[in-house]
Amino acid sequence: MEEVYKTPESSLIDSRSGRKPVGDYRLYKLPAVGLATFFGTILAGGIILSHNFKQLGREDMARNALVFSFLALVVIFGLAFFVPDIPGVNVVFTVVQLVAMMQIAKKYQGDDVEHHMENGGAMISNWVAFGISLLVLIVVIGLLFGIGMLLPY
Repeated sequence: MEEVYKTPESSLIDSRSGRKPVGDYRLYKLPAVGLATFFGTILAGGIILSHNFKQLGREDMARNALVFSFLALVVIFGLAFFVPDIPGVNVVFTVVQLVAMMQIAKKYQGDDVEHHMENGGAMISNWVAFGISLLVLIVVIGLLFGIGMLLPY
């Protein structure tokens, strides 16, 4: 027989810590955000962030991660068209994206991911993040190529 006075189990967010209890959900480690950003643009890093936010029950932050990473991608490509072709400038764009996404991941998800790992929560392989980054990169290159074909020269 079940204990009558026992508090029922719940998957809601713990009011004391503000964290969702470790359950059946899987999260990406923080380096996965950097990996996806490096190989697949800031949009791929945003997809990884969004997945973690969604799994942590923060739907609004998940949506914001996708929207702002897409807007950042548009701004970065817009700036890239106006920057002169000087060696090393492309590296600056990549490093800024990478550092920004890693800091965002650390600030908004670092404690939650660490808590999840410490309590035996399942993690998603960085290879999956790498695969997502390659798929995003293929889509972005395809879109840029398609837009380039439509522009008159």
